[in-house]
Amino acid sequence: MKAPALVVLGCGWIARRHAAAARRLGVPLIFASRDAARAAAYARRFRALAAYGGYAEALADPRAAGAIVCTPHDRHGADVLAALAAGRHVLVEKPIAPGLEEADRMITAADQAGRVLMVAENFHYMPAFRRIRALLE
Repeated sequence: MKAPALVVLGCGWIARRHAAAARRLGVPLIFASRDAARAAAYARRFRALAAYGGYAEALADPRAAGAIVCTPHDRHGADVLAALAAGRHVLVEKPIAPGLEEADRMITAADQAGRVLMVAENFHYMPAFRRIRALLE
């Protein structure tokens, strides 16, 4: 069985980190950027299935099961909602949103769509944070 593909929205520094990790795990990727040439360059670099110069087109790709939102923070809300509306599970870079109201809209949309929405947060695995949690519990 083939692994489902992930759409990477945005082609900046953090997208490279997610793409490298996905490739190590054998996850097929699809890249999307407002700059089609940049998406194509990422697709070549990470041997992706496709590259798109628009987010809507990438999210409509039937091979995609999920999306990783690596766009600027002020775009997270619109990009997460678009991915959820396309039926995709979503991993969004931190911070989820500039404000609580927008974050609540995303969470509600994920619940209504029956999709997973997760913030890419790794600090809770760091030894110092694990120690703090142990002390608090």
